[in-house]
Amino acid sequence: MTEPVDDGTALFVAMPERHLRSAAALDREIVHLPLGRLGDLPAAPTGSSVYVVTLDDEGVAARAATWRAVLLGWASPEPDDAPVDGLPPSWVDERAAGDVPDATEGEPDGSDGAEEEPLDDDEDDEDDEDLGRQVFLRVQGLTELERRDWIFANEVVPKQRRGSRTFVPMSPTLVRVPD
Repeated sequence: MTEPVDDGTALFVAMPERHLRSAAALDREIVHLPLGRLGDLPAAPTGSSVYVVTLDDEGVAARAATWRAVLLGWASPEPDDAPVDGLPPSWVDERAAGDVPDATEGEPDGSDGAEEEPLDDDEDDEDDEDLGRQVFLRVQGLTELERRDWIFANEVVPKQRRGSRTFVPMSPTLVRVPD
């Protein structure tokens, strides 16, 4: 088992709860979790804690990270490559059945009903490149946290970064975790 890195940072991600429960039911020490974007993933060292904010079937996020795992690495295979192993059966079944949600369906929208700001096309388009290929987190020790161990997203993201609403990681985000 990879020892967790204790450098005061962790990776925050969001994922549909059905996929987390499906991955946990595999009863494997190491699983792959599907993500849509690369985000801060390359900056996260092996052994980093990964905290997961769950999304319900409508894409509404929990206010805290309620699952945890240890990062072993990540993969972003080419479309013709063999699929990675240890994927949540729910995620695999949805794709096999053609039930692949719209690109934004089931992903956090971070909306609290307020009007969204327009996108700034002048900024670095690095994130746009992440949208073309699926990214998979390779993690070990995926577990649901006891309530006392939850990490509330508002504790790890400054108000200026999240606005007046609860922070929902749109892509893997490296954060400082509270002591």
